[in-house]
Amino acid sequence: MVRRDITESELGVSLIIPTLLVFGVIVIFPLLFAIYLGFHSTSGFSMTLQWSGLSNYNRLFSTSDFWVSLKNNVVWALGTMTLQIVLGVAIALLLHRDFKGRKLFRGAVLFPYMVPTIVAVFNFRWIFNATYGVFNYIIVTAGLVDDPIVFFGYDHAMTTAVLLGVWRFTPFVVITVLARLQTIPPSLYEAAELDGAYKLAKFRYVTLPQLYNILVIVILLRSVWMFKKFAPIYLLTGGGPGISTQILPIYAYIEAYQGLSFGYAAAIANVMFIIMMSVGFLYLQKFYKQGGTKNEA
Repeated sequence: MVRRDITESELGVSLIIPTLLVFGVIVIFPLLFAIYLGFHSTSGFSMTLQWSGLSNYNRLFSTSDFWVSLKNNVVWALGTMTLQIVLGVAIALLLHRDFKGRKLFRGAVLFPYMVPTIVAVFNFRWIFNATYGVFNYIIVTAGLVDDPIVFFGYDHAMTTAVLLGVWRFTPFVVITVLARLQTIPPSLYEAAELDGAYKLAKFRYVTLPQLYNILVIVILLRSVWMFKKFAPIYLLTGGGPGISTQILPIYAYIEAYQGLSFGYAAAIANVMFIIMMSVGFLYLQKFYKQGGTKNEA
């Protein structure tokens, strides 16, 4: 028989329990198992776990592949995130202005975000191919370079991967920032004009402070997401040539599914988790220490 005198707190608990159960199954359990697995070694296809203590971590920190992958990861995440923020804010400011065809351009800016990753990657591979790529054809025909640029060689592979990440994920920043721009009270700009503020001054003293909180969250989200992003750069370069674009997710994938070293791959994933949690914690701590409310009207 269903009780009719259930309290609000009991109702709240009963409604949130299913969510907590799902969260535990798809987040907490895999996390705890990855930590457990990181202290074990695996033997072949049988996946028999053998306690190995800190040997996976000792091996990890003593191999050059880890440090190269970590450096590549920082370059990939920081490069894509920085360009996404700069371009995203600039495009959002342009799309916030009133001009003919604004709705069309607002819809078009979503296109890269809607394109499946595999389609975007193979288009990039075709456009920037050194032999038959359309981009090389244009710049060679125009006389900008004498020979085609090998965009997927040692010198340019990471730059090409960063460009893919920027093109693919900048729309997220545009949408988020544009949504915040539309909620800024016009009275703030009118007051700034009365004080003699010009466009640059209005952006610095009105728009930027109003965007502060949302930019803090966007920077944190984009940093974490790009740091652990696997598919775009793996499909584009496979981590090559050599390991010049190998980032930690690719390194873990190769160790797990090619080397069958699942314990070692779990150790890589655990180190990634610690790095992301530490950076996120320090970042938010600094944000809240500064007040965290700079964009309040």
